[in-house]
Amino acid sequence: MTSRRLFALLLVGIAVVILSARWGYYFSSPTHEEGDTALNALQITNAKHLGELHGNYSRFRFHHPGPAFFYVYAAAERLLVDLLPLGLTPFNAHAIAGLLLQAGCFALALTIAAQWVRTRLFVPVLLLGAAIHFSLAGQAFWSIWPPHVLLMPFLAFWISCLSLACGKVEHLVWAVLTGSLLVHGHVAQPLFVGTLFPAAYLLSWYRHGQPWRRQPRVHLAAALVLLVFLLPLGLDLAQGADSNFNEILRHLRDNSERLKKPLKSLLYLLSFFGYVHNQEEFLRELSVQSLRFFRLSAPAFGIWAALLALTAWIWPKLAEKRSEAAVFWNTGAWLWLGTLGLGLLWGIAQTGLMHEFNSYFFYSVTYLALWPLADRIAHLGQKFPRQSGLIATLLLIAAALIAAAGLGRGAFQPEEAGLFRQDAVQQALSVDTRRSQPKLLAFGPEDWAEAAAVALALTRDGIPYYVDQPWEFMHAKRAVPAEILAGGDPPVSVWRILSTSKESPPRPLGNDRYLELDAAPFAAEGGEIDFATTGNYLRYQVTGFSNLHGSWAWMSQDNALLQFSVEPVERDVMLTFEIVPWRPLGGIFSAPLEIYFNGTLLLADPLQKPGRLTVRVPPRIWRSHPVATLRWHLPGARDPRDNGVPSDWSGGTVAVRRLRSSLAP
Repeated sequence: MTSRRLFALLLVGIAVVILSARWGYYFSSPTHEEGDTALNALQITNAKHLGELHGNYSRFRFHHPGPAFFYVYAAAERLLVDLLPLGLTPFNAHAIAGLLLQAGCFALALTIAAQWVRTRLFVPVLLLGAAIHFSLAGQAFWSIWPPHVLLMPFLAFWISCLSLACGKVEHLVWAVLTGSLLVHGHVAQPLFVGTLFPAAYLLSWYRHGQPWRRQPRVHLAAALVLLVFLLPLGLDLAQGADSNFNEILRHLRDNSERLKKPLKSLLYLLSFFGYVHNQEEFLRELSVQSLRFFRLSAPAFGIWAALLALTAWIWPKLAEKRSEAAVFWNTGAWLWLGTLGLGLLWGIAQTGLMHEFNSYFFYSVTYLALWPLADRIAHLGQKFPRQSGLIATLLLIAAALIAAAGLGRGAFQPEEAGLFRQDAVQQALSVDTRRSQPKLLAFGPEDWAEAAAVALALTRDGIPYYVDQPWEFMHAKRAVPAEILAGGDPPVSVWRILSTSKESPPRPLGNDRYLELDAAPFAAEGGEIDFATTGNYLRYQVTGFSNLHGSWAWMSQDNALLQFSVEPVERDVMLTFEIVPWRPLGGIFSAPLEIYFNGTLLLADPLQKPGRLTVRVPPRIWRSHPVATLRWHLPGARDPRDNGVPSDWSGGTVAVRRLRSSLAP
């Protein structure tokens, strides 16, 4: 069988099995995204218009290097949603494209390996092993969450490098293509791609002479592929200090001393042989309890120990002759061990908790450990040439059934599909008196996933939106411009995502959240806004406040706004704030402060000590706008990282605990 035919059969077969097992997920469940998936869909929308330069966001406030995966999904959305009347939602199109990409990379890896191991049962045995292995890993093939989609490109990249190292220069293009996908996909992948690819190329050169002389056209094609992937990276670099590359360097600089211990990294790597999915719990701190996953996953570790021991025992048989396959396996063994070493380095360099998804691609590395044994099993099958066709058929049927059971899932339930979020946005637009104005999404730290779903629905309706500055790294720098906030009546429509205890809240967003357009009332006498995490400040917040924990909300931006509805008054209203300025250790901090009410300056004074601060609002200013706007302006307010404190410190320059109102005597 030719390589092209094998690749086509594998691609179609894998896709058909998973599409059949998850038919509802791909075709009969119209879906509206939330959380990370919605944020990725926003970038996919940018890619549809050739405007995306970055990969998915990282919670460390940068983006992964490149948008290659997003352009694949964008192309699928153009074809399957915009051009063909199939009734699919954009998410369905993205998921189908993701499946075909993963299946294509997997089929490519098997096709390349089959050019070195020419036994009839080799690929069927690998398929059966893959069905079991990736079912236990979970998320394989069908998930388009960015940490998961590196799985099969890494497998194809690794095999392409191995084949290149063994002399097949024609596979250089595949190594460059899949390696470029990996570099675009995650900031850690340059460690692997930048080490394994040069090693493979140099080995090919050492063994067989100058590769470019043997295959100049292949090198030209590889160079063209590389240029395409380098284009968005170069455009980002051209932005200088504002580039995403600069943000990545900042993160590396700020976290250069926060390295994991080698033992913790080793345990993290080993945990993938046990199909452990909660490494962050076991490896939060190194202790005897960190070894619990060996006991909890004892069957998996036992089977892997037996398989690796068996591989070591049969290894002399694999390498007993200087055949192509023997060179392939011997080179592969060294490359695999080198990959494990790089995995240890990556574990040491990780910042924050060691989640499984940080290294989900390791499941392709562990899967590769099965391949030599699969070769030997296939070789033994050659002793039964008349039955080999039947054996291959049975292996393929078993693989299909296991994969369908392990990776299959039916249609989304209505609450999972999220279409009610689209409905909530449409209902809000129908009653929004400022429909033509951009939407400013105001939400707390726990509500970002629902806010992302609202942002996506607005974007697909062609309506611009803004978010508060701390969230702009998730929303492609859609921070609300400072000039918009300067007036007494900002030209935006404020949409708040709030928590509710009601059984039937207006415009529900799921997860006990709802969408609110109306400003909450605030009484001129006895009104109170509490800025604690359990307080009510989110009902009034517009922008500029941050409270991840504690009884104070910090303001580390130039502007912090509250809005509320008010009733007419005959007397001045006294607004009293409980405040505290942040003081650097051993220093005295003076924060210049201006307070505006409906655009009128009421106070301009440096803030130097904690206590109560009171401003007087005359009746004509109090009711000068239907919705009152209270703005704190802190010229020169700085991010805590710029004040010489740790980057994970959640403070700012000024904090407020409570706001109370009373009528002047």
